[in-house]
Amino acid sequence: MDSMIENIYVSRELYSLLFAPVCVKYGVTLTEILVLLSLSNGGGGDTAKDIVRRLGIAKSHVSVSVRDLEERGYVKGGCEGNDRRLIHLHVCERAADVIAESRAVQQQIHAVMEEGLSPEERETLVRLIGRITENANAYLEHARAGTGGRQNA
Repeated sequence: MDSMIENIYVSRELYSLLFAPVCVKYGVTLTEILVLLSLSNGGGGDTAKDIVRRLGIAKSHVSVSVRDLEERGYVKGGCEGNDRRLIHLHVCERAADVIAESRAVQQQIHAVMEEGLSPEERETLVRLIGRITENANAYLEHARAGTGGRQNA
């Protein structure tokens, strides 16, 4: 199997394994944790549509997760301005422990994946992953717009 594709699947499995105790402790799903982390990190919008775009999670999964998080008092949605269709999401204080433990798990994941790398290798890795992510997002943006994927020459 292609090493990049294998890395994607191994990373997903590592995420699931290391986040499992947080999911069990708080009765949340991994998708709900990702939604909470996305909202708490800011910088990329605060609507369900923003989360779908940023995380690449299906709209239906984000919608169900947001609804369940609202029912538990972890997030709150509200309209701002005249557009009642646009609901802005905000993390509630009740989610603080889930978010703190989830950030600790993210640090653990980084430590596992960066084991044995020099500072220079880490910098290179971050730069390359950033570029790969930009390429994938550009392709997806074109594909969603119906213009097909953009191929770099």
